[in-house]
Amino acid sequence: MLTPQQDQFDNSSVDSLNNLPVDKNPPSHNEIHLMDTFFKPENKFTVNAIIQESKDSVIIAFLFVILSTSHMDSLIHKILPMTEKSNYIMLLLKGIIIGASFWLIKHFYLSKNS
Repeated sequence: MLTPQQDQFDNSSVDSLNNLPVDKNPPSHNEIHLMDTFFKPENKFTVNAIIQESKDSVIIAFLFVILSTSHMDSLIHKILPMTEKSNYIMLLLKGIIIGASFWLIKHFYLSKNS
């Protein structure tokens, strides 16, 4: 619902896109170079870009490998004996541990390095 002040808005001070001037001339070489410089996407094939993009995958893979060891299974069985009876509870618990660990690493450790 509009307030009385918003309802009395004067449209005469607003430019319509249809009324803006349009230049039909093709862009010059300098204008093309300027536009390429401003809107050029980052080079995604550099080593730094690949490292930045693969951090999340490496962290998740590392957490998965750690939690897949038999030592971690026996530790989890000692803490929560109910995981010995059900593989689904064990998988669910490992998923929660990986998710929480990834969140902690990403939001606390990696945010300091960025």
